[in-house]
Amino acid sequence: MEKGNLYQTYSQLPTWAKGVIATIGVGTIVVSGFLIYRGVKNIVSKGGSSPQQAQDDLATLKKQGVAPSYPDSQYAVWSEKLAYSLSYNTDEDAVYNIMGFMKNDADVLKLIEVFGSREVEGFPFIFQKATLSEAITQSMNSTEITRVNDILKSKRIKFLF
Repeated sequence: MEKGNLYQTYSQLPTWAKGVIATIGVGTIVVSGFLIYRGVKNIVSKGGSSPQQAQDDLATLKKQGVAPSYPDSQYAVWSEKLAYSLSYNTDEDAVYNIMGFMKNDADVLKLIEVFGSREVEGFPFIFQKATLSEAITQSMNSTEITRVNDILKSKRIKFLF
């Protein structure tokens, strides 16, 4: 059986070049696998509250006399912190800390509204747009999300991630 030109060319390469080719091949497989995983997870995790839905629900709560507890600028600061904290190396404690400041459903809805759809780093140097609900679902495991929800429940907040 005759070996092809590609194999002959590869076998004549120095060892370091073979290592580079193998590393590129493995890297391509890992990144492709992650992108497929993220795509499937996005399809499964769709739901939660969009910024527009949060805005509509917030208007309803305001009519019922429930208003956000903080100025808009505070939600903007928290949103920036959450976008950073929910990136590739998730900082769960920062998320728990921010959720600890929520006093009512209007606070959570206002945070979702102000967060909007932001660029979140899902894998080193791979950014994707995500709402707060999507970022939490994609960046945190079920135990961590349960803890976020427990923080909200302890404050009698009905909205859960």
